[in-house]
Amino acid sequence: MAIISFISCDKKGIGDVLTYSKNNKVHAVIQIPSGTAKIYVYDYIQKGFKNKVENSIETKYDFLPLPFNYGFLPSTKMLDSDDKNLAIESIVLSEMYSIGTLIETDVLGSLEYTKDNKTNIIVIQNPIYDDAKLIQSENMIELQEKYPDIITIIQLYFENSFNYEFTKIISKEETEILIKKHIIRKI
Repeated sequence: MAIISFISCDKKGIGDVLTYSKNNKVHAVIQIPSGTAKIYVYDYIQKGFKNKVENSIETKYDFLPLPFNYGFLPSTKMLDSDDKNLAIESIVLSEMYSIGTLIETDVLGSLEYTKDNKTNIIVIQNPIYDDAKLIQSENMIELQEKYPDIITIIQLYFENSFNYEFTKIISKEETEILIKKHIIRKI
């Protein structure tokens, strides 16, 4: 199984890992494990994760602990941002993975949202390994048919926690095109 877990490393950090694995699967980096209330951010300079601090206080979700693994796609940048330190967001539908875990995934699709007049996406992913999959879906249509409440839970969580305004559900194929357009490190 190709799961790598680390909090920090020398020279290159986990945020610099290639977006696609050798198996042509999309990598996801777990930034905040499911069941966690603390908010962690990846520090591209220190090459590791740290608690997000605002006004000298560690931040926590004020809604509920995360019901899914939240992370980002390494070596990507958000759709509507010039900041290369803001990667495309990711949700991995599986049991809890540790912070800093790098996992190969199958993309199911994504959810488009706006916040502060900027448009971005959250990619919905499944681990590639059957023993790690909880949700048996290959794409967003199948996910909506088999598990209609999952999309609603994700949307409600981010609406309540971060004031995201969801605008549409994006297919697997269109999501993969968006990912490829927003890769910042290809080698």
